[in-house]
Amino acid sequence: MTREQVKDYLNNLAKEVAENRTFTATGQVNKSKMNKATFINRLLTEEKVDMYEVMTGAPKTIKVDGKECKVIIEAANEDKLNSFAKGSSATEVECAIAVDDQYFWDGVSSEVTVPVQLVYDENSGIPVETQYWTLPYASDINDIEEDFNNAIAARLASLEFPMFILTIENNLEELEMEKTAGLNKPTAAGYLVLKGIRLRTERDGWSHEEFELWYGGPVIPSNTKPVIYQCWKMNGVTRLDASGTQRYFSDVNKAHKWYADQGWDVRLLALGDDNKAMVAWEDDWNEGQIDRRCLVPNLSYIRPGQTNVRHVRASTKNYDAWDLSTNKIDPNVDLATEIDGAWLPTIDEDDSFSQSAVYKITNNNVRDRSQNGTYTFHSADAVNVPGGLGDIYYRFAWSGN
Repeated sequence: MTREQVKDYLNNLAKEVAENRTFTATGQVNKSKMNKATFINRLLTEEKVDMYEVMTGAPKTIKVDGKECKVIIEAANEDKLNSFAKGSSATEVECAIAVDDQYFWDGVSSEVTVPVQLVYDENSGIPVETQYWTLPYASDINDIEEDFNNAIAARLASLEFPMFILTIENNLEELEMEKTAGLNKPTAAGYLVLKGIRLRTERDGWSHEEFELWYGGPVIPSNTKPVIYQCWKMNGVTRLDASGTQRYFSDVNKAHKWYADQGWDVRLLALGDDNKAMVAWEDDWNEGQIDRRCLVPNLSYIRPGQTNVRHVRASTKNYDAWDLSTNKIDPNVDLATEIDGAWLPTIDEDDSFSQSAVYKITNNNVRDRSQNGTYTFHSADAVNVPGGLGDIYYRFAWSGN
């Protein structure tokens, strides 16, 4: 199917799930693979479950524009799951089932209207009801973050029952991409270590797309702003980090949840004298690349250690950036990010976290912030902005190996 057909496919699937009462207190989860309690426990711990595991006849994968994808079920309001699991809901509605809101946006309107299937208690005498919920929307959710997030929060807070979301994710095996080539540097002066991360806001409505940390550094010709072109996918996969060691990259998705203390201590960057920078993006479609559909400037540069000129498209934005040399948050720092993609009228573009950047990342600056490797330092330590960066809370450390 095409991307344009995903909306109808998922919407019809949501209707089928509702009509079959697949996730309800009295409905039958696919017994051959998991029972209802296991399904709820999986959502509470893993945050998402593959559709084929809980619905008989659901495909394991689907093809979208030739790309292998899988259908995912997520809970938009986990606080309602425990009472739901016990069948003790105080409302006639047992649950709601909807599709990721991004698939219903037309690429132009200032709002998006999403069909939501309400599944009533069998004793109520009311069949499945389709309601249409409207939310504020924009080409970049960062531009209307407060309005959008407040609308989502208000809607979910008003529900007395759990809401399940159907969406799709890439189903590609993890590969050591060209973007991570050359990271393993045994002679590195040190490493920037990620000890923990917490999102202060989200960019993905009531679903949970993949969160990514993008980074880069100086290029040729010399420029005062780094070009950001490499990516760490924070998607719950074990892979080689910058030191060449297999480590677990947490599946970072939800705001106000602390992702840390799992023993992974990912080495994000090999450090030296060159100034590196990092920003965060929410991946809406293609994992591991930034898709934009606005007109963007061309950029030509040579990456460190290479000789070929790269002619790419770039997104130049102003970020609130944490300066590791001064321990201050600087507003409107100009950073250029290499991007992919084209203008697609029915698929939401990737969304940046404009208050997430960290720059002037050098070995000396990181080591100074960590008091010669003895201190885990925080973005909230910034001396001029209480609480630090508005979008993300980082906890870093320095390591010599």
